[in-house]
Amino acid sequence: MKKILWTIFIVITVLTMVITPITIHVFSPSMTSELSADGILDYMGNGIAAIPTIIIALVAIWQTNKANNIAEDANKMSVDASNIAKKANEISEQLLQLEITRQRLDLRPAFVISEWSAPIKSFERTSLRPDDFSIQIGEYSKKEAWGLKLTFFNISSGYETIGFNSAIAKDGSFKWTNSMTSATSRKIGLAPSEKKCIYFYADKEVFKSQLGKAIEVEFYVNNRLDEPYREKMELFIMSMSDTVVHKEGEAYVHLEIQNYKVGRCVEKSPEFPDGVIWEV
Repeated sequence: MKKILWTIFIVITVLTMVITPITIHVFSPSMTSELSADGILDYMGNGIAAIPTIIIALVAIWQTNKANNIAEDANKMSVDASNIAKKANEISEQLLQLEITRQRLDLRPAFVISEWSAPIKSFERTSLRPDDFSIQIGEYSKKEAWGLKLTFFNISSGYETIGFNSAIAKDGSFKWTNSMTSATSRKIGLAPSEKKCIYFYADKEVFKSQLGKAIEVEFYVNNRLDEPYREKMELFIMSMSDTVVHKEGEAYVHLEIQNYKVGRCVEKSPEFPDGVIWEV
């Protein structure tokens, strides 16, 4: 394409140089004009001498346009490179945040209450020689104890320890106590996917008075690095009776447990008045 353009340019230039003197001679009868050999040679010489100047001017124009195009391309490449670098930084930041979130979730302890029952036990089995990790939550006359045996299932990826903190009726009508006898520790330890039980007991009348009420139960939980967390849920004792069909040595119990939350312990502040950043 460039060769064709250059050929056309040269042909037009040559024709212009030949036709111009002839045109002047034909169309200017009032003026004395002769095409002499010397005149033609002089004219042709000047025309040929002008060709390099024209070519240099065209080349200069082409180079200027080329330089401008290169500069525009460079600017575009610079903008594109800047955008690419910005996008890469955003992706790196997102990947970093994902990794931080993954590590935080990996270290966060969590459990669910996977099973429950309502054993009826004697004073010896609750206080003197407990056959379960036992916590007295209310008045107990040291006779026959009723209780909730809750099974804790570690659903996190690391070892964790669990200790009972509190249980309070959401309407403020009662609060569980936290009394333990003949216990060498106030916590249970769970490996990943391991299960252990805690038995919460009191007199029969204590549980009867709590039927159908929302109870917010909260536990201390430490992860494998011994970092403090808390976990809470809502528990409803919908029914607890020994007058319907039930296993021997147990009462019939119907529980509803919902709204699990896990939180990382921090210093108390106006933003976190209970010293916990709660997560769903």
